[in-house]
Amino acid sequence: MEHNKHEKHLRIIYTRVLERGLSKCVSYLLKEENHDKEQFAAFIKTISKPIQKAQKVALDNAYYHALEKLMESIMILPEKAFDFEESKNEILRAANGLQKIQRQRNKKSDKHKKKKFDDGY
Repeated sequence: MEHNKHEKHLRIIYTRVLERGLSKCVSYLLKEENHDKEQFAAFIKTISKPIQKAQKVALDNAYYHALEKLMESIMILPEKAFDFEESKNEILRAANGLQKIQRQRNKKSDKHKKKKFDDGY
Protein backbone atom coordinates (compact mmCIF):
# COMPACT_ATOMS: atom_id res chain seq x y z
CA MET A 1 0.00 0.00 0.00
CA GLU A 2 2.77 2.42 0.93
CA HIS A 3 4.62 1.66 -2.30
CA ASN A 4 1.47 2.42 -4.31
CA LYS A 5 1.05 5.80 -2.59
CA HIS A 6 4.64 6.69 -3.44
CA GLU A 7 4.10 5.83 -7.12
CA LYS A 8 0.91 7.89 -7.19
CA HIS A 9 2.72 10.82 -5.58
CA LEU A 10 5.53 10.65 -8.16
CA ARG A 11 2.99 10.45 -10.99
CA ILE A 12 1.15 13.50 -9.71
CA ILE A 13 4.38 15.49 -9.44
CA TYR A 14 5.48 14.44 -12.93
CA THR A 15 2.16 15.26 -14.59
CA ARG A 16 1.91 18.64 -12.85
CA VAL A 17 5.43 19.57 -13.93
CA LEU A 18 4.58 18.62 -17.52
CA GLU A 19 1.35 20.64 -17.45
CA ARG A 20 3.10 23.67 -15.94
CA GLY A 21 5.82 23.48 -18.57
CA LEU A 22 3.33 23.38 -21.42
CA SER A 23 1.24 26.15 -19.87
CA LYS A 24 4.29 28.40 -19.56
CA CYS A 25 5.36 27.61 -23.10
CA VAL A 26 1.93 28.37 -24.58
CA SER A 27 1.57 31.63 -22.64
CA TYR A 28 5.08 32.65 -23.75
CA LEU A 29 4.18 32.00 -27.39
CA LEU A 30 0.84 33.83 -27.16
CA LYS A 31 2.34 37.04 -25.79
CA GLU A 32 2.37 39.84 -28.32
CA GLU A 33 6.06 40.61 -27.79
CA ASN A 34 8.47 39.99 -30.62
CA HIS A 35 10.30 36.81 -29.74
CA ASP A 36 13.14 35.35 -31.68
CA LYS A 37 14.62 31.91 -31.98
CA GLU A 38 17.42 32.46 -29.45
CA GLN A 39 15.09 33.85 -26.77
CA PHE A 40 12.74 30.93 -27.26
CA ALA A 41 15.59 28.40 -27.04
CA ALA A 42 16.74 29.99 -23.76
CA PHE A 43 13.16 29.93 -22.45
CA ILE A 44 12.81 26.24 -23.31
CA LYS A 45 15.98 25.47 -21.38
CA THR A 46 14.58 27.21 -18.29
CA ILE A 47 11.22 25.40 -18.39
CA SER A 48 12.86 22.04 -19.06
CA LYS A 49 14.94 22.10 -15.85
CA PRO A 50 12.05 21.15 -13.50
CA ILE A 51 10.87 18.50 -15.96
CA GLN A 52 14.30 16.93 -16.04
CA LYS A 53 14.48 17.00 -12.23
CA ALA A 54 11.15 15.21 -11.84
CA GLN A 55 11.33 11.45 -11.88
CA LYS A 56 9.91 10.09 -15.11
CA VAL A 57 6.91 7.84 -14.47
CA ALA A 58 5.02 5.54 -16.81
CA LEU A 59 1.77 7.18 -17.89
CA ASP A 60 -1.18 5.16 -19.12
CA ASN A 61 -3.65 7.97 -19.78
CA ALA A 62 -3.90 9.14 -23.43
CA TYR A 63 -3.89 12.82 -22.45
CA TYR A 64 -0.81 12.56 -20.24
CA HIS A 65 0.99 10.36 -22.75
CA ALA A 66 0.39 12.95 -25.50
CA LEU A 67 1.44 15.73 -23.11
CA GLU A 68 4.68 13.92 -22.32
CA LYS A 69 5.45 13.41 -26.03
CA LEU A 70 4.76 17.08 -26.78
CA MET A 71 6.98 18.32 -23.94
CA GLU A 72 9.79 15.98 -25.02
CA SER A 73 9.59 17.34 -28.56
CA ILE A 74 9.62 20.92 -27.23
CA MET A 75 12.61 20.25 -24.97
CA ILE A 76 14.77 18.98 -27.84
CA LEU A 77 14.10 22.03 -30.05
CA PRO A 78 17.17 24.03 -28.88
CA GLU A 79 19.43 21.08 -29.75
CA LYS A 80 18.48 21.18 -33.43
CA ALA A 81 17.87 23.77 -36.11
CA PHE A 82 14.24 24.90 -36.09
CA ASP A 83 12.07 27.59 -37.62
CA PHE A 84 10.56 29.68 -34.81
CA GLU A 85 7.23 30.49 -36.49
CA GLU A 86 6.74 26.93 -37.71
CA SER A 87 7.57 25.49 -34.28
CA LYS A 88 5.29 28.03 -32.60
CA ASN A 89 2.36 27.03 -34.81
CA GLU A 90 3.01 23.31 -34.27
CA ILE A 91 3.21 23.72 -30.47
CA LEU A 92 0.00 25.76 -30.31
CA ARG A 93 -1.81 23.29 -32.59
CA ALA A 94 -0.66 20.35 -30.45
CA ALA A 95 -1.69 22.18 -27.25
CA ASN A 96 -5.17 22.70 -28.71
CA GLY A 97 -5.30 19.01 -29.58
CA LEU A 98 -4.42 18.17 -25.99
CA GLN A 99 -7.24 20.37 -24.73
CA LYS A 100 -9.58 18.53 -27.07
CA ILE A 101 -8.46 15.17 -25.63
CA GLN A 102 -8.97 16.47 -22.11
CA ARG A 103 -12.45 17.80 -22.88
CA GLN A 104 -13.48 14.46 -24.38
CA ARG A 105 -12.22 12.72 -21.25
CA ASN A 106 -14.26 15.03 -19.03
CA LYS A 107 -17.49 14.62 -20.99
CA LYS A 108 -20.07 12.33 -19.52
CA SER A 109 -22.07 10.07 -21.71
CA ASP A 110 -25.74 10.86 -22.24
CA LYS A 111 -26.92 8.06 -19.98
CA HIS A 112 -25.21 9.69 -17.01
CA LYS A 113 -26.54 13.20 -17.59
CA LYS A 114 -29.67 14.28 -15.78
CA LYS A 115 -32.78 14.21 -17.86
CA LYS A 116 -34.12 17.50 -19.10
CA PHE A 117 -36.46 19.22 -16.71
CA ASP A 118 -40.07 18.63 -17.71
CA ASP A 119 -42.28 21.42 -16.42
CA GLY A 120 -45.46 20.02 -17.95
CA TYR A 121 -45.90 22.35 -20.92
